[in-house]
Order: sequence, then structure tokens, then C-alpha cells
Amino acid sequence: MARDQLNLELAFRDGEISIRWLYDCVPGSTHRPQQWFDRLLKQAQSAPEEVKTLCRPAFFEGMRAYDGKLIPAEALTLLTFNANHAKYRKLITEIEAVTGIKLPIEPHRSKFEAIFGLQLEELLQELYSMNGYELRDQKKIGPYFVDFYVEIHTSGTQKYVIEFDEEAHDKKKHYLTHDPIRNRWFRDNRPDITFIRVKHAESELWLDAVSRTRAFISMEKFYAHCILSAAVCPTVQKLRITSQSSQAAYDIERNQYAFLLTDPKHRLSELRKILNRLKVPHDGERVINLSKATLRRR
Repeated sequence: MARDQLNLELAFRDGEISIRWLYDCVPGSTHRPQQWFDRLLKQAQSAPEEVKTLCRPAFFEGMRAYDGKLIPAEALTLLTFNANHAKYRKLITEIEAVTGIKLPIEPHRSKFEAIFGLQLEELLQELYSMNGYELRDQKKIGPYFVDFYVEIHTSGTQKYVIEFDEEAHDKKKHYLTHDPIRNRWFRDNRPDITFIRVKHAESELWLDAVSRTRAFISMEKFYAHCILSAAVCPTVQKLRITSQSSQAAYDIERNQYAFLLTDPKHRLSELRKILNRLKVPHDGERVINLSKATLRRR
């Protein structure tokens, strides 16, 4: 069981904490202190270089658990970069509060995700500092840890989960299999939370779109609105986009998201690319035909 904050302050009174004392703080382990330390240290070797530079060379060379001492950054690295880091989260938070030290990158977070987190904080500060907001990363909701959890306190509390997907995300079988399950769980069990995925390649564009419009929605919904602005409705179920109707999507007075469109000379070509990005089936050469229901699901 983790000790209270007062004892942590005493443990770090000389700027270091003994490995044995740290071992006594963590939830019950089936390993002896030296085995526990060596096991976690081996996993900590894979920490990002930005984190390793905060630790002393002697830390990675190994220490004796019964008399070795760690500086705060080393203690945090040991507890953070391992397969069971979630069960150490409370202790990590207490050490951060007592020492004022926080690692620049958390487990399984890339440098790009860390930068996106800082940009997201700046955006929320810009838009909602008067009303108040909450931003937490790696928050556990149900069976899942989410990249970012946001609450915006305007008229009532609006809740969001924002997942940051890097380029390799769409290519890995693990994500292709489990992302739909994760999305379905949030839709079925937490309908009070708006779930947004942000692709790394589109993150700057998404942040700019939210900043301009104050609309906390996905890129898919931004783009879907552009498609709707460009379309006419020949039937209740079908949409049609012509060269003439597409002009509306590029007019900021008729489409508040027109700034997302960049090729007004080749409107139909750009709108086809957006439909491909949205994975919305469509056909037609001089006109674009698509299903209204399919677009609304994006």
C-alpha cells in the first residue's frame, strides 16, 4: 500500500529515495526487493531518450536494492516505463506532487502525442479559460485508458475522449481489430461522452478548426458538413454533388467550414478525395452520387 504524502516528503528529504523504501510503497509484489528492482529496471531501459537523459548513468547500470538510492526522475522512470505502470499511477502522482518533477513523456506515449497534449492544453486555455475545463491524460474509463479526457464547463458539463492516432495506427492489425470494439463500448456504455479520434497527420488542421469554430467535433464531422453543403437532395435517401452545387461548400457564408477546402478550381476532385477519406461509397463522373445515411454515420 502506498504511503501518504507526508511520508513521501520525508523519504525525499535528501533529494533521493531508497530503493527499499520505494519497494515498500508499491502494491504487493511477489518478488523480493532486488528481483522487483531488476525486473522493472530492465523494462525501463526502453524509456525514450528524453526521459533517460534525466537519469544518472549509474541508474541504468544497476544498483543494490538494500542500500541504493534514486533521484525523483529515476524513481518515476522505474515506476512509469513497465508493463504494470497502471497499478503504480497513484504513487507516481504522489511523487510528482511532492518533488515537483514530472517526466516529459508518459508510458506508451510518443513524442508526437506529448506535443499534441501540450497543443490541446493551449487550445482549451484559449477557448475555455473563463468557463473552466479539465484535461487529463491516460484516464481510465471502464476497461480502457484513454489518451485524453476533456471536460468543458459551459452551460452544463460537456465530456470528450480524444484519441491520438499516429500514421502506423491504421496499419496495425491490433488497432484494426480492437478500435471498433473500443468505439462500440463507449457508444453503448458512455453515451454522455463524445468520442473523437484525431489523426497525427491532421492534428494541426483539427486544432485550427476547433479554434476557429469552437466546435469540439471530429475531422470526419467537419468534412461531412462540407459534403452536405456541396450537395443537393434528389431523393430522401440520396445526395448529388454537381459542379454548380459544389460552389456552396467553398463559400464561407454558406459553409462555416469552407476554410478546410483548399482547391476551389478542382472542386469535384477535392470532394471525391474527402469522400474517400471518410470511406463513403460514391459514383459518377461529372456528378457525385452518394447515400445520405452513410454520410451521416461518419
